Amino acid sequence: MPESPSRDPFPPPSPRAPPAAVPSGRQHSIAIPRVPEVARPHSFPVIAVLAPVIGSVLIWALTRSPFALVFALLGPLVAIASVADARIQSRRMSRRESARFDREVAVARVSIERFHSGERESLLHATPGAVGLTARSIHDPERWRTSAAAGVPVRLGLGRMASTAQCDPPTMALEETADPVRRELDRLLDTASTIDGVPIVTDARLGLGLCGPGALAEAVARGILMQLGGRLSPQSTTFRLGGEAAHRWVENLPHRFVESSPGYGSTSVTWTSDGETGVVAVATRLEDLPVECRVVVEVGAGCTARVIRCPDDTGIAPLPLVIVVEFVSAEQARELGRFLAKSATILGREPSDSDEVGEQDFSSLPLPATPSAIPGSLACVFARSNDDGTGVTVDIVAQGPHAVVGGTTGSGKSELLVSWVLAMARAHPPSAVNFLLVDFKGGASFGPIRALPHVVGIVTDLDERTAHRAMLSLRAELRFRERIIAVAGARSIDDHNVDLPRLVIVVDEFAAMAADYPQLHELFADLAARGRSLGLHLVLCTQRPAGAIRDAVLANATLRLSLRVNNRADSVAVLGTAQAAELSGERPGRAWISIGGDSARLLRVARATDDDVRLVIERYPLAAREIRRPWCDDLAPVVLLSTLDRTGSGIPFARVDLPEEQRQETARYEPSQRGSLLVIGAQGSGKSELFATLAAASGVDRLPATPDEAWDAVEIALGRVRAGVVGPRLLLADDLDALVGRFGEEYQPSFIDRLVELARDGSVVGLQLGLSVRRISPALHTLVSLCDERIILRLGSRQDHLMAGGSATGFTTDAPPGAGEWRGSRIQIALRSPVQPDSAGSASPAVSPFDLAAYDSVIVVTTRVAEFTRRLRAFDVPVAELRNLPAPGVSASRMSASVLEVVDAHRPDVIVGDPDGWQANWAALGALRSGALIVFDRCSVAEFRAISGRRTLPPPIRAGADQCWVLEPDGSVRRMLAPTA
Repeated sequence: MPESPSRDPFPPPSPRAPPAAVPSGRQHSIAIPRVPEVARPHSFPVIAVLAPVIGSVLIWALTRSPFALVFALLGPLVAIASVADARIQSRRMSRRESARFDREVAVARVSIERFHSGERESLLHATPGAVGLTARSIHDPERWRTSAAAGVPVRLGLGRMASTAQCDPPTMALEETADPVRRELDRLLDTASTIDGVPIVTDARLGLGLCGPGALAEAVARGILMQLGGRLSPQSTTFRLGGEAAHRWVENLPHRFVESSPGYGSTSVTWTSDGETGVVAVATRLEDLPVECRVVVEVGAGCTARVIRCPDDTGIAPLPLVIVVEFVSAEQARELGRFLAKSATILGREPSDSDEVGEQDFSSLPLPATPSAIPGSLACVFARSNDDGTGVTVDIVAQGPHAVVGGTTGSGKSELLVSWVLAMARAHPPSAVNFLLVDFKGGASFGPIRALPHVVGIVTDLDERTAHRAMLSLRAELRFRERIIAVAGARSIDDHNVDLPRLVIVVDEFAAMAADYPQLHELFADLAARGRSLGLHLVLCTQRPAGAIRDAVLANATLRLSLRVNNRADSVAVLGTAQAAELSGERPGRAWISIGGDSARLLRVARATDDDVRLVIERYPLAAREIRRPWCDDLAPVVLLSTLDRTGSGIPFARVDLPEEQRQETARYEPSQRGSLLVIGAQGSGKSELFATLAAASGVDRLPATPDEAWDAVEIALGRVRAGVVGPRLLLADDLDALVGRFGEEYQPSFIDRLVELARDGSVVGLQLGLSVRRISPALHTLVSLCDERIILRLGSRQDHLMAGGSATGFTTDAPPGAGEWRGSRIQIALRSPVQPDSAGSASPAVSPFDLAAYDSVIVVTTRVAEFTRRLRAFDVPVAELRNLPAPGVSASRMSASVLEVVDAHRPDVIVGDPDGWQANWAALGALRSGALIVFDRCSVAEFRAISGRRTLPPPIRAGADQCWVLEPDGSVRRMLAPTA
């Protein structure tokens, strides 16, 4: 191999780039050397020097002895000695720490090198190059086991990538260490984080392009194609050769080859395997490579090349990435091809153009040769033996009672199920066997046989509600069959006294169904355990049998079939052997069958045509009796009230679906037994139609839709409840949230409080409430909590449905008007007639005409004094305006007295004033209102309360109506029409 260039061919990888390959389960922690300790600096002990000097001077001053001054010299001498000793010890510790640090750095480097060596060896073994193919035995049984669907790894070359070595963090931040130590630790961490000379791997399905000098690029392409030859099975792979040079690249490989036209300016080899495809192309320029080449390597001089293009998610970064490529000569390629061809011959993996394609003529299959001795046998022939081509009889009753079918995408699972069901239908009438077909792949699998008279239903994942109903009905079917067998005094369906057809439940893609409905694991375990005696048989088909089907089901499924699967584990899960993983992807319809754990037998499944289905349908033009379905049809989108059962108590209002009981019945609401009713639904969901149906029953009243009328109706109902007078049994309030919103802010709490009182105390006189809302506002929570019965119609979102108390399966976005949920079951509200419009009742407002003849004096409080005065005078009513009665300049204390004097003098029938004027003449108002009628016109609730002195609310006045409040002398309040102009 030529020498590498002098420059470093391995630039540092980007921090974001994950390793191209990581040894499975390999991880190592490397201890980073501890940072050398640094001795604390020792300053000169000034105090220690001065203290002895001061002490000696004091002694000398007391004793006058010159010897005392000698002690002054000891302090400096001791201090200097201690400083010198500290510095000597500091230098010794620094030398020891430096030596320790150097040793630990050396040990860490050795540990890193050892780990990198093992990591490199593991990666090189996991993805060998072209020449490395011969390192594995020619008899290696694991060669060509991996399907292309799982990915096709190829080595582009050797390069640098991130290592999986884990380094313990330093004991202190690197910024706090000395520069030499920090540089050493940085170099150590950089060394541990990357590894050189490891395979740079990519998926060949991305398409590989090589550009550069022709001879060098072709040598690299030969190496990559040899890798593909060692990874892709000859039985399932085809190479399409584009260009004359492509023949020399794959010479002697044991695969199929097809001629094709090369891409413009390039020579290419396109491979197809297990439904996957890819291309390896060579061109002198990047622009000449096909667009299918998403990974491009630019081959340069020597052994180096650059990866200049690849998808972001491949882990190859940064670009361009320099790698050392493997050159394979034409002679080496021929030798590698011979090696792989010999291995294919030994292992029996050679492609054979004479093999059967797996599609057999269904019409030529015989009927079962002899009837089975098992009562109620479902023996049929839907496949031929791969050995001699004779028909193979399969009987799920005798060999089951349940079956498991495995197979990956494209292996022919749906065709096998269709042929098997059609073969049973051809051999046995609808009175002997029925089929329930469950397709969780969109519903197209069983399309050809849905018209068979034996088929009682098809369940798909496209209709979640129907799927849920069918699953609930299966439990009821178990109970139904148990009752029939018990009534007949038999022990199982095999008894001659039992007249029940066998029901075969065929599930295509069981794993998807179980993922959507995890609770079905328990149901299918129950069906598998009790199915034999009850005549229920399961055929469960899935792509990944390992782990998808529980042991409780597998234990009772002794009939096993497996088409081609992706891995040995799935084959072992079905057959107990790895044979199904060795089937070719180009021969769909070949399957292994194992009965009761016996050795597997290879079959070729026949493919049924539309003509075969038509012939079976024509075989049974008239069924001997009507086929019983294991569940009822879904609720009709339109249910007429006239079709409901009117016998019995309660108000019939809908049809209720009870799939768990395999029936539908009339839904009834009995107010005296069920309490108040709450209906929640969006606009157009059918609330008003439901209330119109309930209102048509006897003893039911409806609240009007206007606030003033609704207020009066509630007041009347409250009066009956408080007096103990029996009235209607049900009071309906449609769109209550909208009705409450029409009230003013002052009236809303009081109106809701009145309804709460009715809901709480109305049962004393046999009265219940029926409320409908679009949403439950906080103000209505107390009222809603008093409703014991609840109906949930269509709402805007699943969250709204769940918050309203509905079930997760009860929500559908396309529910028709009137569809809802009641007591956990689905209902469809009944219509009075198909086109009859809704007619909500409306009570007449309690408003009196303007009449003051019965009153001696009337006080009018109005915000339109001039207008109201003009209207009264038009009827020749003596009127005095409050603002004209007091003389100008009269003090406030005398104003009320002036009013009284003028009133006594003129005796007007009506005195009109605005709210402010009457409050200013409070004394006059107090004297006049005794025995007088007080009219409030265009006044607010606050003004009414201030002038009347009452805290209770007056009845609401309809917006836009020319009405007044009238306060009678006895304290009662009513509405009255204002005088007309």
